[in-house]
Amino acid sequence: MKQKKISIRSQLIAAVILILIPITFIFSFFVNRAIEQMNGQIAEANGNTLKGYRTSVESEVRQIDSFLNLLYGENEEFQVLSRGEELDREQKESLETLLGEETALNGTIAFLGIYQDSFLIAESAGTDWKTEERELTELAAGWMEEHAGRQGWLVVRADHSSYLIQSFQKGEASVLCVLDINSLSSQAQLEFGLESPIIFVDSQGVPLTSAVWLKQTWGEKVPDFKGYALVGKNYRYMVVQDSFLGMKILYGVRYQENNGVLNWLRFGPILFFGAMAGLLVVVLIYLECSFFKPLSGLVTAMEKIRDGDLQSRTDHYISREFAQVNDTFNSMIETITNLKIDGYEKELAAQKAEISAQKAEMTALQMQIHPHFYLNCLKELYGLAQIKAFEEIQEMIILLSKHLRYIFNWSGGLVPLREELRMCENYVQLQAVGRRDGSRFVLDISPELLDFQVPPVSLLTVTENCVKHGTRLDQTLEVRVKGKILPCGDGKLADIVISDNGPGFSTDMLEKLNKGQESETEGIHVGLWNLIQRFQILYGSSFAVNFWNDNGAYVEIMIEMEQV
Repeated sequence: MKQKKISIRSQLIAAVILILIPITFIFSFFVNRAIEQMNGQIAEANGNTLKGYRTSVESEVRQIDSFLNLLYGENEEFQVLSRGEELDREQKESLETLLGEETALNGTIAFLGIYQDSFLIAESAGTDWKTEERELTELAAGWMEEHAGRQGWLVVRADHSSYLIQSFQKGEASVLCVLDINSLSSQAQLEFGLESPIIFVDSQGVPLTSAVWLKQTWGEKVPDFKGYALVGKNYRYMVVQDSFLGMKILYGVRYQENNGVLNWLRFGPILFFGAMAGLLVVVLIYLECSFFKPLSGLVTAMEKIRDGDLQSRTDHYISREFAQVNDTFNSMIETITNLKIDGYEKELAAQKAEISAQKAEMTALQMQIHPHFYLNCLKELYGLAQIKAFEEIQEMIILLSKHLRYIFNWSGGLVPLREELRMCENYVQLQAVGRRDGSRFVLDISPELLDFQVPPVSLLTVTENCVKHGTRLDQTLEVRVKGKILPCGDGKLADIVISDNGPGFSTDMLEKLNKGQESETEGIHVGLWNLIQRFQILYGSSFAVNFWNDNGAYVEIMIEMEQV
């Protein structure tokens, strides 16, 4: 393996960078340690604020748990309901008063109800709850059935809102308490004077409440992190977290706007590296003028010569050493150029001779195709004239004139596929004139393929072969042409299949055609063999042809479209 060379300029720059980078990393290390300590202090202060809120809410939840336990174990009215008995009016009013006082006393309760087949008594806080009491009771009844017998506070979602529910069941009666998590979040901002609402997150990392900073950062999925996290563009927010009833609670505050000193300190390593880089630029400018520029000119000239530009020469230099190298190099290139020109002229002459031979071979193949058709047409016209079928003679002459115009107007280039197909159909109609069984021409071509360029008289040669060898006296000849575009690596492949409903190829002929061997029997499928030779001359390895039988003869032609 050839070893890769490294320029002197690169070696010098690499040496300076190898010294500069460690110094910058050491400086950055100490700066980042200072920033981390300051961030830790800020995060600790925000964490204490969040912890104070959590302690307050947990105290209210414990009060709710105590009330529910007393109601479950000691309340006489609830015991009556648990035995499946009904309450009298006084007992029901007493229980309603008790639930109402607890709901009014504890601002975190959104709904408190006693359930026995349906909610007998229900107290709710907040305008939205009271105005939708029917929907609320149906929703709460569903929770009771789904979470019956489960212990502890559970997180549930309903109507784009999230709730904490706690339920107890005793005998035939159950009690359900609901806390609105959105209310807990908004109350925290009002009561504690927080900068933003508290975000509640379930065990899967899905936010249960929302805030502006959350929408601008994580969105719908909160990742795991430890301690604190700096999020948003340019670390715009600092987020601290705590746990509450199996959930995470997050508190995000603005970070960049409140910590200008940290921002400048963070740019310290960049400024240091920039100063060192500026010093490096000054040194490189000096070396560029005195050493690198002459050396680069010499290297550039050698690269141009390597790429084939033998007229390239090196410049004249003031330095004695570079001037000596310049004279020796230019003299050597002059000698090499003269030798290479002689070899190139000989090679060019050989290539021209080869191209002329290919053109001559292709012209001979094209001329070999035409006589078969002309002789058949003259024979058919003679037969029609003998039986005085003048209308059919007129039709055949019109069709033949179209065919001859197509052949004689061809100048040697390629033609659109639609033109070649039109002549194929014209040929089938021409051969059907005067025949009792007739013939059909069926097309199934992808529209994107109609403008694809093909050699003239190529598909027409295959169509002629179908008519010649596929015609039977006891059936109507059907010639079918299907074409589509197939993916082929990074490009596309034009796939064209011509078939008939005749007897097909013989076994021996099928093998010869697929191997590209010329038929030893004179006149048998000679047009197909000529066609293969034409395509091979035009496209080389970008062309493939396949022959097979399936209730008739099939010829498949495949050409790489980018190669055409």
